[in-house]
Amino acid sequence: MPYLSVMTKIEERPYDDLLLKKGFGGFPTLAFMDAEGEVLAQPTDRSVQAFVACREALAVVDDVSARAAAGDAEAQAELLLLDNVLGRVKGEEFAKRAQAVRAGANAEQLARIDQALVDNEVMDLVQQTYRGDAEAACVRMLAILDGGKHPSKTSRHAGGLWSALARWAEPKGDAALLRRIAAGMRADLPDDERLSKRAQSLEEKATGLDTRDALVARRDKGEGGLEAQILVIEVRLRALSLAELRERLPAALAVATEAEKQELAQGEVDMQFSSLVNEFWGGGNREEIGQTMFDLLSGDGLAPSAQEAPTTWTCLSVWASSSKDPARMDAVVKVLRARFAASGRIERTLKHLEDEAEKLRDDT
Repeated sequence: MPYLSVMTKIEERPYDDLLLKKGFGGFPTLAFMDAEGEVLAQPTDRSVQAFVACREALAVVDDVSARAAAGDAEAQAELLLLDNVLGRVKGEEFAKRAQAVRAGANAEQLARIDQALVDNEVMDLVQQTYRGDAEAACVRMLAILDGGKHPSKTSRHAGGLWSALARWAEPKGDAALLRRIAAGMRADLPDDERLSKRAQSLEEKATGLDTRDALVARRDKGEGGLEAQILVIEVRLRALSLAELRERLPAALAVATEAEKQELAQGEVDMQFSSLVNEFWGGGNREEIGQTMFDLLSGDGLAPSAQEAPTTWTCLSVWASSSKDPARMDAVVKVLRARFAASGRIERTLKHLEDEAEKLRDDT
């Protein structure tokens, strides 16, 4: 029967920790369990199609498993494919079993196995981009596409590939690459509203880079005083890294107008906080990163702009909350309220921290 687990953080509420007990890591998570609560399967994609495929696979997997155990070669290939749909086999294990059943599989099964191998490799590469080696992973993904192979057209597979490529490509400032990624998003998942907006953003960025390239061409022909204009465009488009911005900033500031100086200063701050946020959620040392954010906001420098502020205060609230230190929570509330009081959106976060700090004091 359908069951929805909702985490409330209410003390003594049963099943509040069900997600972690079952080995899952985030919301939303879909899974099929038996009457005893044992996980039977987990859809590989957050879509109706994947949910239905998982349910249908569960209906036949026992019969196929029995035939496979009896030596039916095609059933052994089918069992591997069913296990893949059910989320029971991944990565290297799938590849090893695929090699073992390939000789007995029919043509249709071979095509599905080959597609699953591509999908599994792509997902491994997408995960690699979050672990700090995006360059090698994305170069490999492009090589897969150039070789005529494509992931399944699902939000998890094709969507994951194109989103990872977009994150990697944006700081490179390559208009042609951005247009290629935007076109791939539109071709593979034309009905995905989120990816359609992302594709439009990439196309707009490519147009901005065309303007940048025209200015660079003028500069290369000897026209002076253009470095600030070029850098402002790249900062607006996030078409360079923070390190590159800081390396080129002195030359740009030397010829910048006051308005350009202000925009570059705010851009540097926004990129710095954006980098810290990415490190915070990407496996960096949260204690050190949170302290750095707090110190920066406690000073008299610029605060992140409205675009970057929500992710910044979210990280700081998590940093303060995880410390279980009421004094730290109070200090974070004070700094965030001083810096972002104009935004009504932050009050819910601040109220939660204040309540948590008060509860910790009461408990002690």
